[in-house]
Amino acid sequence: MTNLKLEKIAKKYCSIQFNEDNYAIGGGLDGEKFASRRHEDAKFDEGKLTEGAATQLFKKATGLELDLVKAIINYAVPNMEWHHAGKLPKAYGGGMKKTYFLNAKEICDLATNFNTYLGKYQISIEAKRTEAELKKRTGSKKTVIFK
Repeated sequence: MTNLKLEKIAKKYCSIQFNEDNYAIGGGLDGEKFASRRHEDAKFDEGKLTEGAATQLFKKATGLELDLVKAIINYAVPNMEWHHAGKLPKAYGGGMKKTYFLNAKEICDLATNFNTYLGKYQISIEAKRTEAELKKRTGSKKTVIFK
């Protein structure tokens, strides 16, 4: 699928600069908030989007289902940058929440090669299904070897 919206995303993000190393900022919480300093830096970086924002952007551009777009993004960028986003209330399980970010380079790559990633993702899903079926068939016929 050729998509002008994907081309527009690529044009925008292929030229944006982003902070590649925000570790110099230092860790710890940001002032009165529960989010880390690095999280706040990434959140306000024009060259970065949260995984949720990127998913919405590519959903609107492609017209695909949200879950499929998220799966493709995770397939294409398996090791996203993440930062502590704050502490969840006990009602929501407590603990620290993580926010995942894609940088401009990753967004540009996704927009440029989205159809390729879609195809590869679909092939990988089909291969997993085939493997599961094969295991199911051969798993029920256990072979016992006596020595």
